[in-house]
Amino acid sequence: MLAILRSGGTRSALRASVEEYADQLRRQGVSPEAAVAIVRRVAMRAWPASAADSDTYFVGDSPADRMAMIVRWCDKQRLRAD
Repeated sequence: MLAILRSGGTRSALRASVEEYADQLRRQGVSPEAAVAIVRRVAMRAWPASAADSDTYFVGDSPADRMAMIVRWCDKQRLRAD
């Protein structure tokens, strides 16, 4: 996930990575709330401070938009019934 965010990878690659990581956390017995917090911390490490100040993003591409998507994907994956 970190590498995809840092390299500006595709949204579909990011989603697959988030879902895989969420599955790993679930198998380890991490609570849904803790999993979201972990995923958020990983994502925050990927964005340099200067990126948060830019206003040149397309809809869905700003760090805040990406974070919202990441959290949503993580929640959905962690809470799905297997």
